[in-house]
Amino acid sequence: MKEEILCVLRNTLKSLEDLKDLPTEKQGKTYFSKYPSIIIFLSFCKVYFPNDIKISVQLKYYMNALVTEIKKMKVISTSFYYGILGIAYAVNICAKETGNYANLLSSIEKLHLKLVESQLMVIKEKNEIEERDYDILQGISGNLIYLLNTHVPNSDTRLIEEILKYLVGLTQNNFKKMNILPQSMVNLELREIYKHGYINLSLSHGMGGVLYVLSLAIEKNIIVDGQVQAIKNILELYCESFRRTKKLSDWNARYTNEANEVFYGKCRISWCYGILSILRVVDLASKLVNDKTMKQIVDEKLEAIISLPLIDWNLTSVTFCHGWSGALGVLSTINCSRKSSDIEQLIDKIVENILIINDKKHLEYSIDSGNLSILESNLGTMMVLAKTLNKKVETDYFKMFCV
Repeated sequence: MKEEILCVLRNTLKSLEDLKDLPTEKQGKTYFSKYPSIIIFLSFCKVYFPNDIKISVQLKYYMNALVTEIKKMKVISTSFYYGILGIAYAVNICAKETGNYANLLSSIEKLHLKLVESQLMVIKEKNEIEERDYDILQGISGNLIYLLNTHVPNSDTRLIEEILKYLVGLTQNNFKKMNILPQSMVNLELREIYKHGYINLSLSHGMGGVLYVLSLAIEKNIIVDGQVQAIKNILELYCESFRRTKKLSDWNARYTNEANEVFYGKCRISWCYGILSILRVVDLASKLVNDKTMKQIVDEKLEAIISLPLIDWNLTSVTFCHGWSGALGVLSTINCSRKSSDIEQLIDKIVENILIINDKKHLEYSIDSGNLSILESNLGTMMVLAKTLNKKVETDYFKMFCV
């Protein structure tokens, strides 16, 4: 299996070499689906193929292209998808793997800090917040994850503490500020279903990201007033949400106080809006605050998921965001602390499943130049597969996704 994984990684790398046209800003699905994802993928491949000179040549080309494009950008947001955060991750990772670009990284991170400070000031003044204000893909939580993983303990923690205080405030008064009202919902169907609003519990766009970053800060020994209680409050909310489900393997990504709670969509067992990513974060948080009830619930739900046939996981792709590689990445992280033979066997089954799908569809040859995001393309899938080889990789490429 090891040789097969390295083979598909190499083939994906070859497909990227043959790529001729990248999307323009208007054609690309997100900015992150362009240069940042390519740079992260190439840096990752450099670990597995250290003597491949072509990778270094490509990295230099795409880093130069990234710099050129940054200079053309009139407005830069803090978004992971559309702005400086995705760029910062790419430059940071490339700098670590190549030993170059220190000055560029310094400039990018100074700009990032300035933009995050401005972002925090803006959202503090908002009466009604949106998911993109606080989530990990476009909001302040994602930016705080970067700061905690790259700036601690080497810098002033003032901004970090200010963000933590803001997030703690969101959990007070029964999470009133985190209730997403219909006018703030992008999905029109959700507006009809949740007429009084909902609290988003997902990792990618909701409470899960807040819980993760509050927990990560404690691991980094940065604690503000109310932070531990905020974690306990969030865990209580998840506990109540879990109790409402009919099956242990189910969950509802949106919480309401309605008597007849609505379940929107299928219960997906993956990363984005998935139960697995939430169990990973809840498990981390419950250990930090010694919540034995939640630890037991996590154990029971994990056991139910492990026993569930893969056909019932409701996954239709191999991508990280919504598919099999996301589930694989989360399970691998969960098993780092649990060392469960049952989870190891499940990981092997999922790897085999992805390779079978790859063999049928030749995924490593079907790179879509319109979307190269490691979240939504085969680049991320191949990275997760390679990670299962247990090769010592100094840079944790998946910290940005809380796994």
